[in-house]
Amino acid sequence: MSKMQQGHMSPSMRAELVLWMDAFARHLGGLPEGTLCRAVVYLDRVLSVRPVPAHDEALQLVAAAAVSLGAKYEQSSSGRRLDAEVVEAFLGTTVHAVEEMEWELVMELGCVMDGPTAYTFVEHFTRFFQREDELLVRSLVLRLVNLMLAFFGFVGRILPSAVAASALFLARQILRVQLRHDLEEVTGYKAMDLMGCICALVELLPK
Repeated sequence: MSKMQQGHMSPSMRAELVLWMDAFARHLGGLPEGTLCRAVVYLDRVLSVRPVPAHDEALQLVAAAAVSLGAKYEQSSSGRRLDAEVVEAFLGTTVHAVEEMEWELVMELGCVMDGPTAYTFVEHFTRFFQREDELLVRSLVLRLVNLMLAFFGFVGRILPSAVAASALFLARQILRVQLRHDLEEVTGYKAMDLMGCICALVELLPK
């Protein structure tokens, strides 16, 4: 990414862009849960193969298209379109411009839009959660996973499954919920194997 963007994309710039994507997705409303996680994966892949002009308008257009593509992948049965007013407010452009960028991104990604994300593994690890306290744990796990998306230190260094398992371990500890199965049985990871990721995540939490 650093080479492709010729040093114009710093970790802090990427973090700001991911936070912008989060705000954009929230204002669109009603998007599938895994949208932001998949959209950030698309963003990182595109920035690794395509130079993008280092100004907010160009970067945000790519980011908005990634959000829209992420939503379509996570809920392929939905015919929902982008809200024109939100697009105008956030980008100062039209839905058509975002959709054109979507096609460009699909080509840049080689039409490969699948692959597991941290959200995919959260869904897998929590698929049997039914109790109210378990659902609270799942909700916090998703918030922790989304919190990690903005930080470049996790990209390409920690497997999505390890990110999801670390968030599950920490959410369970924070809420003091005893799950029916231990971490290794649910995720395949021992807590000791995740300590580096767990400690990095703890550092991101509000004091």
